[in-house]
Amino acid sequence: MFSRRSLIASLPALGLGAGARAQAPAPSAPLVGRFDIVRNRPWTSVFIQGQGPFRFLIDTGAGVAVIDPELAARLRLPRLESVQLQGATAERTVEMFGGRDIVIAESLRQRGQVAFAGGNAGGDFDGILPGGLFTGANVEIDFAALEFRIYTGAAPDRAGYTRLPLVAPPPGRRDDRLVVRVRLDGRPVALMVDTGGTGSVLLSGEYVGKNKLWDRYPKWAAGQGQGIMDAFNLRLVRAQSLELGPTRFSRPVVHLTDPFNPPGDGGDGVLGMDVLRRFTLSTDPAGKALWLKPNGAVGEPFRYNRAGIEANFAGGRCDIRSVQPDGPGARAGVRVGDLVPAVTTGREMARFEWFLSEEPGATVAFDLQRDGVTAPVKIVLAELL
Repeated sequence: MFSRRSLIASLPALGLGAGARAQAPAPSAPLVGRFDIVRNRPWTSVFIQGQGPFRFLIDTGAGVAVIDPELAARLRLPRLESVQLQGATAERTVEMFGGRDIVIAESLRQRGQVAFAGGNAGGDFDGILPGGLFTGANVEIDFAALEFRIYTGAAPDRAGYTRLPLVAPPPGRRDDRLVVRVRLDGRPVALMVDTGGTGSVLLSGEYVGKNKLWDRYPKWAAGQGQGIMDAFNLRLVRAQSLELGPTRFSRPVVHLTDPFNPPGDGGDGVLGMDVLRRFTLSTDPAGKALWLKPNGAVGEPFRYNRAGIEANFAGGRCDIRSVQPDGPGARAGVRVGDLVPAVTTGREMARFEWFLSEEPGATVAFDLQRDGVTAPVKIVLAELL
């Protein structure tokens, strides 16, 4: 499942950027924060009003901080006002909460009020940190070392990096998100850098329709994307190549959004963590650029669901919504409507989906329930694209 984050709020998140205080480093040393990665999504610890730590997703595609409403209630955060948020799939009115004395990654401290939108950050997380935290200064996000470094003085040494100019937002629109131009199958495409997305490349329905890509690939697998507001249909295909400067990937997995029922997002698409985790990212707001340096993960295979089954999670239960004919799941006896009794929470659902994206030849085993009878099943994952 690929997750896109694109939020616009009338009440901005305050202080998560240039105004944030931190433990004083040496004059030329960066402010360093640690993070971890769970199922291709980076997160860091956040303390709110002396309580925590809580797990917050680092999401360069988000325009506002988000907190789980249940956590906001436990912390007794005051409600500020209701606002309209625009997600990839729909608009929704949400409550905004105010929090004070926020500590991020045990190094960044904000004593002024920070505004959080109440919303679901996914089963693994308590909230979302917005992209503005990383776009207002020179920041390195090092996925190999699992740390981000904020340079308050001179820019870091970018020897060995490749410079990608940022694509300017439309006239009259202020946008802190990082959009870069890459080449997909030799064609330039402008993609938003989205650490909140687990997949590789997600092309918008608008771009897919305009370039007649939906039926171009004879071999594809059905998929489902999940926005902040709602789910949407995808096709997973293999492109011939993806180029980020001199770094070239052969046969990357690309997610095509349904052009006949698009979720309503604009732009060409997003560049997700299954590509980004292979680099160190260095933001350069003054130079209007993003710099990239490959790390040791650059040659690893792309992940996607290789089981030939799609599951749906709602109301605390997980059921199989589709089974690819003659696919690995079908050969193992999986049927539409079967239940996965071990999956009862959003976090367990995320683990289950990740479980199905191992390399070809891996065997995944779990229990299925059908007509009240529970039995084990083993699926040998295979290359479907």
